[in-house]
Amino acid sequence: MEASRKVEPIPQHIKRQFVRDLQSGDAVSDIFAIASARSGTAKNGPFWTLQLMDATGTVETKIWSPLSQQFPAIECGRLVFVEARASMYRDSIQLTLDRLTYVHPVVDDEDEPVDVENGDLALRVDLSEYMPSAPQKPEDMMHRLEELCRQNLHYPPWRRLMKRILGDPEIRTRFMYSPGAKAMHHAYLGGLMEHTLSVCGLCVKFAEQYPHLDREILFAAATLHDLGKAWELSGGFANDYTDAGRLMGHIQIGLERIAPFLEDSGLPDHLVLHLKHIILSHHGEYEYGSPKRPKTAEAFALHYADNLDAKMNQVANALAPVEDEAMAASENGGEPVEATGWSAFQRGLDRFLFKPRSTPGASISGNREKANKENQCSLPLKG
Repeated sequence: MEASRKVEPIPQHIKRQFVRDLQSGDAVSDIFAIASARSGTAKNGPFWTLQLMDATGTVETKIWSPLSQQFPAIECGRLVFVEARASMYRDSIQLTLDRLTYVHPVVDDEDEPVDVENGDLALRVDLSEYMPSAPQKPEDMMHRLEELCRQNLHYPPWRRLMKRILGDPEIRTRFMYSPGAKAMHHAYLGGLMEHTLSVCGLCVKFAEQYPHLDREILFAAATLHDLGKAWELSGGFANDYTDAGRLMGHIQIGLERIAPFLEDSGLPDHLVLHLKHIILSHHGEYEYGSPKRPKTAEAFALHYADNLDAKMNQVANALAPVEDEAMAASENGGEPVEATGWSAFQRGLDRFLFKPRSTPGASISGNREKANKENQCSLPLKG
């Protein structure tokens, strides 16, 4: 009888060096993600120009010959352990690589055997250290969403449907860790869950303001409206559109994913039809990628809640540098400096944005959600 293979514990990596803290002269020895890789040729041979990233930023990195000749190809979107030297080049930090090893990240709690290529490393890592992520942990947000389902869904078929969907292992994992977009809003680890929670909260408020709304179907649709993004986008460090994402889009993908659960949910046909309409129409207009325009009060409510949350996330991100500048001035001068000023031009909104001074004594949250620049869900503004 063959002896069972001993499973060695997978070591936990503690990240100690971050991009924002690198200084000229530093010896760098840590894990980063490859955001991009471009090859070139110089007088002394081929070289690679990489953009290495973590949650705090990116840094240009060079692999010069002869080391570069060991890498006929370099995979973007992978974690790598690097040894490098930091120097100043054109007023920015640049790394010169001495060693590069691919890392197989392990993020679950099981000590399962991990198959890795020869020479690669298998390490436990906290992915939020290597890419922008939501302020709250995805697991905590999922628990909050389940709590809201219990509070707002009372019709047994709705509760049963949500419990089964959110309890499905694949859906649950993808839902928790997927970004909410490719770039423009909530485009970070846990962004989809953060956006979903916010839209659900807005829909609950809408139902309180407008009692004629069907709170339960509106909440169910808010929970599921962007579920397809967990398959539309690759997530991870590359975070690009998948084949299914490009060919179908998240609305159709999401409806296909929940179809088996709807079949035996016990929901009447008219509720299933209405739920599908609300999800199908949540982009509002045909020119914004909506297969249908809203034709019920609940469909309008979800559309505006979705777009409002996307816009608020974009605005918060655009004005974050203004707040950062005020914070730095406060620290240097010792006196509080109120954030006010203009953002850079925001292509997605087609305008500059202004951070006005607040009403004296007003409590203004400093919550600045991280977001980037481009996503089909955040619909253009008119006027």
